[in-house]
Amino acid sequence: MSNLRILGLVIGIIGFLVTFLVYRGPKWKRSNFVLFSLFSLGLIIITINPNVVNFLRDALSLQEHQYGRLIALLIISNIFLLFFSFYTKSKVENIRLQFDRLVRNMGTRDLEKNVEVGEKIKPIMIVIPAYNEAENLREILPKIPKEIGGIEVGVLVSDDGSDDNTAEVVRQYGHVVVSNRINLIK
Repeated sequence: MSNLRILGLVIGIIGFLVTFLVYRGPKWKRSNFVLFSLFSLGLIIITINPNVVNFLRDALSLQEHQYGRLIALLIISNIFLLFFSFYTKSKVENIRLQFDRLVRNMGTRDLEKNVEVGEKIKPIMIVIPAYNEAENLREILPKIPKEIGGIEVGVLVSDDGSDDNTAEVVRQYGHVVVSNRINLIK
């Protein structure tokens, strides 16, 4: 048995044992358990009897090459890793979207609890996105007209988790502010 096969066998056995130790109890997830178990079991089987991958070698027409089985395994593993990376990226993106919805929902929930908001909503609303803009808002908010062409004007500032007192400045001038607890753009 070559050193590469011995190393593969050791890694397969360790992987199989770690799978049973890590993915039982509170960390149990069936998909992770099955994935890691199959990977470890496949590695053990291939290192004990490399001829089981001859069908891959033959399907890829690599039987005439000296390292045909190894090349076939590398091709298949790269295809698997490509699909696994796409799967992981989609999972991470899904979690990011859920987190974004949570943060935005928390900001709007605070706004809904504020009884005075209904009085501050006007036919014309100026929406100002802000992040650490307390100083600029102190200058801009007093300059916004109360009405345009006889129609009342209101201001809504969307505070994206500012570290300064942006939300307090907006409230000080009597306008509506929706605040995210954390910055979503950074």
